[in-house]
Amino acid sequence: MRKMQEILKWSLFGMAMSAAAFAFVSCSSNVVTPNDLKFAPCYHQGTKTAKNCEEVDFVTLLESKKEWKIHSYHFKGKTIILEKNVENLPILQFSKNQIYGTFGCNQFFGSYLIQEQSFHLDNVGMTRKMCEPNTMTHEDILVQNFLNASTKILVVEESKGMSKIFFIGKDFYLVLN
Repeated sequence: MRKMQEILKWSLFGMAMSAAAFAFVSCSSNVVTPNDLKFAPCYHQGTKTAKNCEEVDFVTLLESKKEWKIHSYHFKGKTIILEKNVENLPILQFSKNQIYGTFGCNQFFGSYLIQEQSFHLDNVGMTRKMCEPNTMTHEDILVQNFLNASTKILVVEESKGMSKIFFIGKDFYLVLN
């Protein structure tokens, strides 16, 4: 009986190590997270999250491009890279304190306000058509956690002139590039 327990213990240990190795390999794609260790100089010890290293004029930055592609979002421990083959390419547009965009199905619009590093939306409207179920699932998550919630903005410069913008909420963040 003791020998059987020892074998079982080592078998479980081996399976756990294999699973951890598989998870590391499968998750080690080029997905950038806002709390990645390479951004340690911008790490806020009090909140245990990344922060902007320098002052950023967010309105100017957001309005500097005609449109921002929504790269991915992270929700409750899982990162989802948005598909490019949906009805509408997931994008956001910012102009004169107005926001326009789509998460892949419906169009939305509204006004936005940035105070310090907080991003707030107001007077948001949206079309309401049905699309492919997977697209609708992603859209529902993004509406609840981005359009209907205040978020914190974080800018991460990956290389000279190339940045990702994170909108960070509770158990959620959205990535633009």
